[in-house]
Amino acid sequence: MTTVYTKAQMVALNTFLSYWPDGLTYAQVIERLSADDMQAADSDDSIDACGDFEDLWGEHLAQLITSLHNQLISVYGD
Repeated sequence: MTTVYTKAQMVALNTFLSYWPDGLTYAQVIERLSADDMQAADSDDSIDACGDFEDLWGEHLAQLITSLHNQLISVYGD
């Protein structure tokens, strides 16, 4: 099943992440990052950060993504 994201969610996620599992909602991605649950036994279930952000903790990535998402909404709306 394909998950539908808002434009602001897609921009925020794609700015910091190179991969996240299909089927996860925006909230689920943020929840997993906040819990530092980025790696999974099956690599298809892992969340990968973009090159410049690979060394950041998941919690920090979650904060950056959420902050950008909120800024995009405040400037451009939903």
